[in-house]
Amino acid sequence: MATQQADVQSIINTYVATKVIARIRASAVLAKMVNSDFDDKDIKENGDTIKVPKRGGLTVRSKTEGTPITSDSPTTATVDVVLNQHEYVSWAMGDLATSLASGDGIDHFTDAADALIESIESALLGGYANATLNHGTAMVPLTTAKLLGIKLLLDNARCPAAGRIALISNKDENNLLTEDKVVRADARGDGGAAFEEARVGRAAGFNVFATPLAPVVNVTPRKVAIAITYAAGTDYDVSVDTNIYTETADTDAATTLGALVTAINSGEGATIAAYVGGELVITTDAAVTATISAGSGTVDSVTVTPAVNETHGLAFAPGALALASRPLAVPKAATGVQTATITDTETGITLRYMQGYDITNMRMTHVLDVLYGTKLMDERKIVDITT
Repeated sequence: MATQQADVQSIINTYVATKVIARIRASAVLAKMVNSDFDDKDIKENGDTIKVPKRGGLTVRSKTEGTPITSDSPTTATVDVVLNQHEYVSWAMGDLATSLASGDGIDHFTDAADALIESIESALLGGYANATLNHGTAMVPLTTAKLLGIKLLLDNARCPAAGRIALISNKDENNLLTEDKVVRADARGDGGAAFEEARVGRAAGFNVFATPLAPVVNVTPRKVAIAITYAAGTDYDVSVDTNIYTETADTDAATTLGALVTAINSGEGATIAAYVGGELVITTDAAVTATISAGSGTVDSVTVTPAVNETHGLAFAPGALALASRPLAVPKAATGVQTATITDTETGITLRYMQGYDITNMRMTHVLDVLYGTKLMDERKIVDITT
């Protein structure tokens, strides 16, 4: 028998919500560590802006005898967060009650919750791009010495020491686990627990966690800058790997080298050239060797290495990032769509569940979706870890 609308929220509350919320809390890492803002009665749409409270600063003032004091109102500050992330997971199965009774229906819900949490975590990790503090170099592993450097950055920014988190990539965690300071029992004083559990735990003032979702960015294109000292009346040749470009000398640099740039840009190969400030700048997305010759002698030769991958983690303190989630509107009863909501008060994430008959494909379709937004709240409290 088909589930009635009146039964859907009851079924979700009784059989589904507990398992979905448990899965959210088990899967979420960053979402449990940032400022969460939610109101399960405040229905919003994609693109709406909400104001998230931000504790304001307190001012030290000198007291003058006989004058009243001035009090701050630190709780009145707010930050605008745009709810611009509307994401969903959809699947086809039988009617809600029938599918749950069969035993495997609940797996669709928990799998959907896993997928949505991964997406939210990735969005929060993307906050590295807005961080003004950065530590590390692409392709250079994270070490305990670098963790101390990150600590110093936050210290100098006057970031509170309490509750600091380092969320790093799995490869960086593995690298830290090769250091004696982390795993050697007599150096660490933990009886060898870090190595046994293969978890860094606490180090350099941070609770260290690893995630497979750490963003990896391919840094392209690469640029080769070749220095040129122009000599009037001299022929110039430029070779970019196997491609050779030649320009006959003219009376001035702008004409000769400008024509050479044109020749490179119209020739074969994935290169773009420009003459800037006495240098021939060649942009490429691959490894190349570029050489410029004047007359019979080589002026300069440069080899560019292949593009590198940057991995980004986050070191932060409470109050650095915000995650705001709001419930989505319930479709009107006339549509035949049956709905329910699930709210996790720990992470502030509110999910909407919908089921309806898909007449095009002649089957029941189910959707679990979420509306949320993220925001960097305090740049003093967050560092982009680059490796």
